[in-house]
Amino acid sequence: MVRHTAHQGRNFCSGRFYLELKPKPEEGFKLDATPTYFTIQDGKATTVTITNKAFSGILIHKTDSVTGKGIYGVTFLLYDSSHKPIGQYTSDNSGYVYIEGLTTSGRYYLQELENKGYVPDTQLKTVYVTAGETTLVEWKNIPITAQELLCKGWSHHLIHMVLHSALEQAVKEGLIKKNPTDGCNPPKLERKEMKVIQPEQIGAYLQAAANRNVLPMFYLELTSGLRRGELLALLWTDLDLEKKSISVCKSVRGSQGELKVSAPKTRHSIRTVVIPRQTVDLLIQEHNLHPDNPYMFPSPVTGTMYHPDAAGRIHRKLLKEAGIEPVRFHDLRHTFATLALQNGVDIKTLSGMLGHYSSGFTLDTYTHITDKMQQEAAE
Repeated sequence: MVRHTAHQGRNFCSGRFYLELKPKPEEGFKLDATPTYFTIQDGKATTVTITNKAFSGILIHKTDSVTGKGIYGVTFLLYDSSHKPIGQYTSDNSGYVYIEGLTTSGRYYLQELENKGYVPDTQLKTVYVTAGETTLVEWKNIPITAQELLCKGWSHHLIHMVLHSALEQAVKEGLIKKNPTDGCNPPKLERKEMKVIQPEQIGAYLQAAANRNVLPMFYLELTSGLRRGELLALLWTDLDLEKKSISVCKSVRGSQGELKVSAPKTRHSIRTVVIPRQTVDLLIQEHNLHPDNPYMFPSPVTGTMYHPDAAGRIHRKLLKEAGIEPVRFHDLRHTFATLALQNGVDIKTLSGMLGHYSSGFTLDTYTHITDKMQQEAAE
């Protein structure tokens, strides 16, 4: 319980006031930032009593290492001592994350999902919790510079686009007279050749997958078009049996021999994808083989997510056994998109399913398919 007197050594005129606590909770308590209204009468002291709820669990404070300000919208995954996921949590406007309901004392693990504008710290962080007490975790992130973007794999084209947009806004606000990037021409984007598995080959490919006991994973890929990292990061709880849909909210990638889970490629990549009934049935069969495992497709070697490289090796074996010429794992996504267009799915719907930032990008990516469809329609 925290007591505040309205005068605090100062004199106020009579009237109606409100008290708002600073966005930093007392140790062991959860912040209640709701304004408290009170009235002061001339010549009288007014006492305002604010009761704070005791907080039991993990309190994360995510801050910018340069400004010290809290970072909004950073998502964390919490795991128990056996590395099973417990839940997903996001920081508030002040950079705080409250994880309550941890009734068992012991060791937990926290993992930050990659957030835009900052160098991610995606290593598992060990946190020891005592039931009934608050465990505070101060977590800082370093802002990303252009050089760091290059190291992270961002293209020169994308960096130019971000800088141009920021400087253009500075011109509009009168901060600078001219955008210095106006005369700069970034290197042209190099598009990798797109190959797809032909409709008449898909049966053999799926049969090879069934022979290797990985049919549900590759059947889902060919009926959803998920990116490889999105597919492998799925949890059983991401499947909505009633709506027959998959929630895509994270992705996994391999880095220096380790698996790192992060937010999907862009904010448009966070989406819900409706899948066929047959796909749902296969996923249920898969889950029944390991009902206590939280992952949709646990690796038989580690019991956790497949490493993307391991999934790629399985894909290449399936192609060989099915007698299909080599195509990338990513081309399974293109195969899905191609078949969807050929079966009448419109560009806007397909764009949403693929998690593209615009329908125009989807149309540009698959323009060869739509051109062919137009020619066939004309004939």
